[in-house]
Amino acid sequence: MASRAARPPRLQHIHIPGSTHCLPSYALAVAIQSKLQQRLLDYKAAVATASEDSSRPLPPPPPPPTILSFIPAPTYTLGRRQTSPLCPVEAQRLRGRLDVYWYKHDKSSKGKTAEEGVDSRVINGQTLDHDHHYASFYPAIHNAPRGGLTTYHGPGQVVFWPVMDLKSPLHRHFSVRDYACLLEKTTIASIAEAATSSLPSFPPEAVRQKEVKGFTTENPGVWVKRRWADGDEDEADGRPGPEGEEERKIAALGVHLRRHVTGLGVAVNCSMPVRGPESYDPWRRIVACGLEGKRVTSLAYEMLDYLDQARWIRAMGPQPLVLLEGQYKNKNRESWAEAPVLETQMLRAWPEFFARSLQGRPEEASADGARGSDSTTTMTRDDLVDDLTIDEVLGKGWENTIDVPEEEQYITATRKRVVGTIPLEST
Repeated sequence: MASRAARPPRLQHIHIPGSTHCLPSYALAVAIQSKLQQRLLDYKAAVATASEDSSRPLPPPPPPPTILSFIPAPTYTLGRRQTSPLCPVEAQRLRGRLDVYWYKHDKSSKGKTAEEGVDSRVINGQTLDHDHHYASFYPAIHNAPRGGLTTYHGPGQVVFWPVMDLKSPLHRHFSVRDYACLLEKTTIASIAEAATSSLPSFPPEAVRQKEVKGFTTENPGVWVKRRWADGDEDEADGRPGPEGEEERKIAALGVHLRRHVTGLGVAVNCSMPVRGPESYDPWRRIVACGLEGKRVTSLAYEMLDYLDQARWIRAMGPQPLVLLEGQYKNKNRESWAEAPVLETQMLRAWPEFFARSLQGRPEEASADGARGSDSTTTMTRDDLVDDLTIDEVLGKGWENTIDVPEEEQYITATRKRVVGTIPLEST
């Protein structure tokens, strides 16, 4: 067991910035993660060399644990078990056009109407404000070094990839099982916190339930129970039916290790659609993670009345990350893009809970993993987490050292400009 410092090192949090029509690609995130992993592997190699040769100087302190977060461009990833290439028909289906609802902040369009060239949407007889748009994407397909089968990443989801040495002297040591539990408990605590923190932003009449409780099962990831009462909508076919409930996956988990250095992590569904046709709901194109009969869900779908479409969409309104409770010290930093409220609250909560649990002893951690030892419970998020840019961690010019085609660094969307009803409930 590594010695514990009186004041734990701060966790580095790097958020790859993006906006509706310029989202970071999965390939770019993998390249940045690889650079962070290589720093730790180089340090471990230097320590091993110094221990074998006393004439060599000791290396500097190890790099601190880092979390890489991003809201990804639409991407389907394949697991290690999928050794055969996809057949052309299946690949074409996955790469088919996907219409993603997202918020577009366009100050120049204030006060304009649809006839003047600005999108207008009519939902249940109500016209949405002109700042809400659809964007069309063509999803990428990538192989990932994880177990499981095909899963999806895209707008409305926040991905967290911790890069850390499970045997680092900076924090308590973890087995692979302990680390997986750390990811699960952090996600469960963050889902509950993001739901509670987002409530003031939602119209009360649009709220379906105020709390979202996650749990684990024999299947990987974090799950929630979707309940409906007698006479309400039957989740199986969309018609009224008897009382029932169903386990649904709200966060996917995948881990890859190299010499105890972690890769991949958790993807949390915040406001992505989980119903509708294939052109709108990306999950209809796959059996998520190969789990037949299991469906996915999102925080928005659990919290809000999805059938009242206009209110549901307005509730997805964004807030700038730089203004979130004063968390980010440099208010002039342009790298923090706007995001819907659930994603914003998740970006605040997940790194904090991870930092707390990272430092706490197992016997001192609470049941939900939200608090660590006594030394961390009195600390604020600012005491535990450094929100940094990629340049601040990897140095300026880092983009010249990665092997990612320019077109794969950020995926630019093609906007749809169609006036009319959005078919959210089409089947």
